[in-house]
Amino acid sequence: MFAHFACLVEGKGEVAAVPVMIRRLAARVDAGLALHVAPARVPRNQLVQPGVLESWVQRAAVTTASPAAVLVLIDSDDDCPAQLGPALLQRDPASPLTM
Repeated sequence: MFAHFACLVEGKGEVAAVPVMIRRLAARVDAGLALHVAPARVPRNQLVQPGVLESWVQRAAVTTASPAAVLVLIDSDDDCPAQLGPALLQRDPASPLTM
């Protein structure tokens, strides 16, 4: 089986690290699973703005071959992850998209 992962990340380090991390995790679940991991770098100050995260997720979902998943990795250096994550999840995905 071949699976596709679109990943939204903040920094250059994550662009290099996330494919390795996902492949290692997948190998523990199914050693025969072939993966295509495509990270896209989006600056954090843009990613948390209303409409921007939603636009990137929509773009990733539309352009990634099936079967697929979209993974979003956001550093929460100055924010509490227990507050930032739920706040992002509560945003209206149908809000006007900006990009």
